[in-house]
Amino acid sequence: MASLDSNADGVFDNRDYTWSSVKVWVDANHDGKSWNDANGNGSLDANEQSELKSFAELGITQISLSHAAQSGEVRDGNEVLAKGTFVQNGSSKEAIAANFLANPNGHVFTASGSGTVISTQGVGEVAPISGYASSSSTGEHIDVALKGVNNATGGSGNDVLQGDAQTNWLAGGQGSDTFYGGAGDDVLLIDGDDLPENIHGGDGVDIVQVLGDKGVHLNLANAGVEVAQGGRGNDTFIGGGSSTVYMRGGDGDDVLIGGFANDALSGEEGDDVILGAAGNDVLRGHRGNDRIQGGVGNDLIDGGQDDDNLNGGAGDDVLIGGAGDDVIDGGDGLDVVELSGDFADYRLTQTADGVWISDTVAGRDGTDFLQGIEKANFKNLKLVDIPTSISAGLESPLLAKDVLSKDKEGSGFERTVSHLIGKEQLLQNDIDWQHDALHITGLFEVVGGTASVTQAGDVLFTPDATFTGIMGFKYTVADAKGNQAGTVVDMGTGESATMRAAVYLKTSDLPGDELVTDQWYLSQANILPVWKDYTGKGVKIVEIETTSPFGTTKEIFDYRHADLKDNIDRNWLANATPGQMAGEGSGGVFSDHATLVAGVMVAARNGEGSVGVAYDASLAGYWVNKDDFSNLSHMYEYDVVNNSWGSNNHFDLKFTPAQLGRLPTAYQQALAEGRDGLGTVIVTAGGNDREKGGNTNYSNVTNSRSSIIVGAINATTDIGALQLGGTPFSSPGASILVSAPGSNVTSTSRLVQNSNGSTFGADTSVSQGTSFAAPIVSGIVALMLEANPELGYRDVQQILALSARKVADPSSSWQDNGSQNWNGGGMHVSHDYGYGEVDARAAVRLAETWN
Repeated sequence: MASLDSNADGVFDNRDYTWSSVKVWVDANHDGKSWNDANGNGSLDANEQSELKSFAELGITQISLSHAAQSGEVRDGNEVLAKGTFVQNGSSKEAIAANFLANPNGHVFTASGSGTVISTQGVGEVAPISGYASSSSTGEHIDVALKGVNNATGGSGNDVLQGDAQTNWLAGGQGSDTFYGGAGDDVLLIDGDDLPENIHGGDGVDIVQVLGDKGVHLNLANAGVEVAQGGRGNDTFIGGGSSTVYMRGGDGDDVLIGGFANDALSGEEGDDVILGAAGNDVLRGHRGNDRIQGGVGNDLIDGGQDDDNLNGGAGDDVLIGGAGDDVIDGGDGLDVVELSGDFADYRLTQTADGVWISDTVAGRDGTDFLQGIEKANFKNLKLVDIPTSISAGLESPLLAKDVLSKDKEGSGFERTVSHLIGKEQLLQNDIDWQHDALHITGLFEVVGGTASVTQAGDVLFTPDATFTGIMGFKYTVADAKGNQAGTVVDMGTGESATMRAAVYLKTSDLPGDELVTDQWYLSQANILPVWKDYTGKGVKIVEIETTSPFGTTKEIFDYRHADLKDNIDRNWLANATPGQMAGEGSGGVFSDHATLVAGVMVAARNGEGSVGVAYDASLAGYWVNKDDFSNLSHMYEYDVVNNSWGSNNHFDLKFTPAQLGRLPTAYQQALAEGRDGLGTVIVTAGGNDREKGGNTNYSNVTNSRSSIIVGAINATTDIGALQLGGTPFSSPGASILVSAPGSNVTSTSRLVQNSNGSTFGADTSVSQGTSFAAPIVSGIVALMLEANPELGYRDVQQILALSARKVADPSSSWQDNGSQNWNGGGMHVSHDYGYGEVDARAAVRLAETWN
């Protein structure tokens, strides 16, 4: 709020610019919604009242921006963090910043002795709870059994809090307090004034939570406690026994020491020291520059954020440096370091003392120094040998992918002249642990031209001037001793192959986005040459999404993503009414799946991440689930609809049952009224249920003539180049119109960081499914509509079918249909791929002249 103090006078009042626009949420009915949801539909309807109140409505005239920090004070079972003041109806009132630890539901207060009994209402499955809060300043002995309550809170004196055989919350408050948890599973709220010898958890699984900014020193075994949560100070927790303990350091620079069992220790904020001791422990540093040592067991050690020092100790350990520049020593045993990215993303340098491993992706794993590490696990390559003081490492060379934009002479790659590629350019990131000289022994799978190894060991590449995709080739090597490149084994199938490095040549016409060479589908679907003329500009796409399998509320794509935010439909984004913009009012919950799908279609051409098929089109999003398809009524408002969703079970989605309500109506409206009567183009993923006997005909959503049903094509597997195409998954069916690449699809994703610094996911990710084949087609349709805005939805379907290419899959059965409009004969069709693989350039060229 201090940022709103426009006149910098230390108070927020009507002399500040934004005073009248700030609202206070008064949740009168305690339902967690900012309006009175009278009909319970989760949306703000016209006749429902908002619970957001202006300061004038509440009689508030001034808020002081100064505050006093608190330590150790507890009110109603909640920790007081700070106090301030505000003026209401002419009187000064107290404002509190609280750490809510207790049940926040309504209370009934009853005087009892020197304190108050507080009875908390039960809601649903939450049982009612009662507690006693002492008002004594001289100390009181509080026995919850005698008081007839569940919980107890001490006053400002030195109190004794006695639990019973049930679950109790015992909060000491101020003073030096004594705790007896009793036989139940108890929570003890202590602070730095409470002596460790006065903490007695008793039987059961007991939790100590430290309040305030004064650190504590606690031996959990001596205190009879199994779980400890630190406060804002510098805490020391010692396991000390043979039972499993769980520790969280909280804020401050903490010391956490496990016991003789398998423990879980988490440093959280601050520069922490974490020692696993005996047992197989899970040790996490989280934020801060932490020192973590595993001990004698087989431990999992994760440094987390910042620059950490990790030591596995004895045992076979798995060590994860995380973000920051870390020092990682495996210690004794067979130790493995875990990395976040692919093998080609890292640069490894051996020294006399160890191995430096540097992540080329900024902000991810940093630069780490490894000692005593025998193996490394990358995302796409496991158990790679790392040399140590007692092992020279693998004799065979290890190869990494190359992405080059200049040749040996420093000239940028063009499509019309030959280029000499220096062997140093290719071999500099390949590894030979014995430092033997490497040389190229063979070239394979040359794309977009011809290539040969010169007498000097360089590569001469001559482009094919008619080729419009990403040029490249693959190579393998041997060292001076004759050792061939290492062998790669697919752990799933047992198949093996000699390592080969993939080389991609970035010509000046390609986007500068760093992952464009990983987006194999841009070349495969012939999208790249279309961008010379069309980029989807002016075309409006809407993405319909469902909640993810473990989701609890509305979810859409992350419109804040750096690769998406420039292409978000501004009108849609401005409509922030709950229920109108999908996901609005749900606490900003975003879906990884939806974000991936969005990036395939419209990721910006901005020099970072991936690039979308129609990177200048705009995108909006709406949410549906099995009980609510009402948002499909928005389809007619857009040019292209992408449906990367379906049902979990066969025959679940039908257009006839009453429970689907407006589902068929929404489709009819989109076709009749969309695009000023030309019809909204609806693109739908065919499904991923091939192994379970699925078929696109088993759902009206995927067998309707109203939609373009899309199948998926797997990438080609090349084990030696660490490229796995995957097992075919796309559901077959007579309703499939065309197919598009659906495996190894690189797109925008979500990097999520929780409150203690742990990260999950990434800004970009690689996925598979017809969910990602469909948006490729949606993007191509956007290119077609930019080329010819007068196309009807049936025209788009016909053009895609006519321009599709036959897929070279010997396991699929192809037939010619009875039409006479494809070179005077029938059109090839398959129940696996429809009319074939979509061809963007052919489709757009046909669209340009279609009438």
